Amino acid sequence: MFTHGGFCGTKHNVMAIKRQHWTTTNTNEVKVDTPTYYDGKKNYTAIDVVTNFDLNYNLGTACTYILRAYKKHETPNEDIQKAIDHLKFELNKLNNK
Repeated sequence: MFTHGGFCGTKHNVMAIKRQHWTTTNTNEVKVDTPTYYDGKKNYTAIDVVTNFDLNYNLGTACTYILRAYKKHETPNEDIQKAIDHLKFELNKLNNK
């Protein structure tokens, strides 16, 4: 277990996350630990793609679901549906401007 600062400076115990399948990415001078299912070929990671293309939240989230679709679960269905949902959220936001 480890602790992190919570609301109003209180400390909360949080279960330690197993990081055996995680990698560290340096993006804009910030070190980010990510699960290996976000890693692509030639050292590209999902966060690199999202950051490089300056994607907003909905598009970036859809992109990461697509990039990990065949890596995280036995079937890609759940991640593909989540990507579609975030693309729909973005379309709704654009249509309601």
